[in-house]
Amino acid sequence: MILYSLHLPTPSTSSSHTHSLNPIPNRYPHTNGYIKFRTTYRENLRYLTTLTLIHPKTQPNNLTLPDAVDHILATVSFLKSHSFSDVDIPRLARHFPHLFSTSFDPSDIAPVFRFLSGDLLATAEESRGLILRCPNLLFSDVNLCLRLTLQFLLEVSVRGLNKPTNRNAHLLNTRVGKLRVKVRFLEEDVGLSYEEARLVAWSVELSEYGLQYDKRGRFGALTLADFVVELTPEEGERVNTQWTLFVDGSSNDNGSGARVTLQRPGELVLEQSLRFQFKANNNQAEYEALIAGLKLAIEVQIDSLLVRTDSLLVANQVNREFQVKEPALIKYLERVRSLMSRIKEIVVEYVPRR
Repeated sequence: MILYSLHLPTPSTSSSHTHSLNPIPNRYPHTNGYIKFRTTYRENLRYLTTLTLIHPKTQPNNLTLPDAVDHILATVSFLKSHSFSDVDIPRLARHFPHLFSTSFDPSDIAPVFRFLSGDLLATAEESRGLILRCPNLLFSDVNLCLRLTLQFLLEVSVRGLNKPTNRNAHLLNTRVGKLRVKVRFLEEDVGLSYEEARLVAWSVELSEYGLQYDKRGRFGALTLADFVVELTPEEGERVNTQWTLFVDGSSNDNGSGARVTLQRPGELVLEQSLRFQFKANNNQAEYEALIAGLKLAIEVQIDSLLVRTDSLLVANQVNREFQVKEPALIKYLERVRSLMSRIKEIVVEYVPRR
């Protein structure tokens, strides 16, 4: 409840009042010259309306009851005690409307703030910045998610996680199991050992808002942090955005490999060259490229995908226009269709090689 104070001057006992032998009694003996009074219910309603927690056109008979208003104000006060401002409250409310309901207890998110200040050594302002960049942090389980993730990131030499950047915020909110999947992707699909996969994954420190590539060696190296964060679409982005996946596999006397390019409208997201540690003919290499690309699209949680391949055989087999007779390709096709079933909207089309 918001409190205000009004100072009242102490009654004078100067000579101008000598006609009264007794001093004027203080009507408020326990206030020491101050009167404290509570803000009115309507003032609190107006305040919550300015924070967009109450719709300005709410009918009088549907207004939040006084006890509920007090409860919501307690949550607002808790957040403001951790460096959040009135400007921040509407943003949090858009992400989590229940945060400002009578069913929510501010003590439920207190462990997250203790983790940020105690384990991560973030200041109050840094903690605020991390949460605003990834509001889901507020409801992350400290023991099952945050601490395990922090431990893993420190093991692979990630530093400066207390800095309020988009990458750090989303990294901290990523379960450690998902981070390990990225290492397995490099192991199983690229053919690296675990130690090599970790080295490749963390060999380049990327900028906060974009991907850079290390062209040295067999593989374009990218950091695991940005592989998780930069490729994962923001909330609401997945609905209307169609991504494009370009796949190209090849085989010759020197070995086999593939190129996978994942792109969203107007922006190159990832281009990666892979060399397979096994023998494969051209058709098998094309299927391997498609499988690697689909796995990547699923990991990035893409809902709408256009796949473009320069293999007429693969495109027509996937689209059921060509019959598959070779036993090895039948298994590849089954694997491809299994992966495709995990993407809501997917189209595979043939694009002739230039």
